[in-house]
Amino acid sequence: MRFFPIAVLALFLALPAHADVLVHLKDGRTITVPVEPDEVRSVEFVRDSKAAKLPPASTSAGPQVWKVGPGLPLSAPSAAAKVAQNGDTVEIAAAVYDGDVAVWRQSKLTLKGVGGRPHLRAAGRAAQGKAIWVIRGNNVRIENIEFSGTVVDDHNGAAIRGEGNGLTLEGVSAHDNQMGIMIGKFPESDVVITKSLFYNNYVRGRSRPIGHNIYIGNVRSFTLTQSKVYGARIGHNVKSRARQTIIANNAIFDGAEGRASYQIDLAAGGIARIEGNLIEQGMAPENTTLLSYGAEESIHAENRLAIIGNVFRNAYRSGTFVHNHMNVPAELNGNKMIGAGVILRGKGTIDGK
Repeated sequence: MRFFPIAVLALFLALPAHADVLVHLKDGRTITVPVEPDEVRSVEFVRDSKAAKLPPASTSAGPQVWKVGPGLPLSAPSAAAKVAQNGDTVEIAAAVYDGDVAVWRQSKLTLKGVGGRPHLRAAGRAAQGKAIWVIRGNNVRIENIEFSGTVVDDHNGAAIRGEGNGLTLEGVSAHDNQMGIMIGKFPESDVVITKSLFYNNYVRGRSRPIGHNIYIGNVRSFTLTQSKVYGARIGHNVKSRARQTIIANNAIFDGAEGRASYQIDLAAGGIARIEGNLIEQGMAPENTTLLSYGAEESIHAENRLAIIGNVFRNAYRSGTFVHNHMNVPAELNGNKMIGAGVILRGKGTIDGK
């Protein structure tokens, strides 16, 4: 029979806010147990034969790969969130994980779906009342995972809430949440979304079902490539306050039921390059502007807007394709504008003129 030291028990019973419990093992591993004070009901000592077994330690001291899936010792992603360390990889088997939510505090972590795309359905739950996954670590990568169904009382329940510096999403699908991805003010963070799908993220059951598919706050850079974003209602399909924003080779549109305010909202200006996208406004938009620049505030030292080689399509009877609210000239080159509307409001040039 093996028991935890009394010191570990004491740590559990007297935790400060946002505490982590560190268990140092003789083989050199350190297991981090992330807990909040109100999450601890009791601590129980069990015989090894009755305890859930952790995967064996790696033979090296380097990063480990943790395997998650039905029938495995780590049967759900939230179990891996309690044992993974900085630099590890978590491989999640393709399955449906209902009500499994997690806070990831580790840095340089890779979270990836294997054998197909695992589907995390909120099923009435949200980590810390925010999202299916709250990412607190730095330089985290998420690959090939589907998220859906987050609903919280604050009306901003997200698939993913980013609260660290550096986040990359590849092959991610986020749909039917109140928000797709939500990231606040992290001025040293670089956010990348590629080959992903964000759709139908808005607040249900309200007369004004505001919600954004993608909401990126004041970060150092935001890059969106090779992705499809559609179906926002009242909110925006893509909103960025980043110091530098690159949106290239995407399809961003209302779709059959969407009625976004803006297809792209670069609310705080900054350096922005919008290139090679299909940007389409539907027949019942909340706001008749497709792309807005600097409508809310000016917080960045440098502001520059280049819009190159895009196809803009407006299905509504009137509108504005690009509205530049800032006192710097926008540069529009090689774009194709289909439908009614003013090409550019505010300062700028169209094909050099």
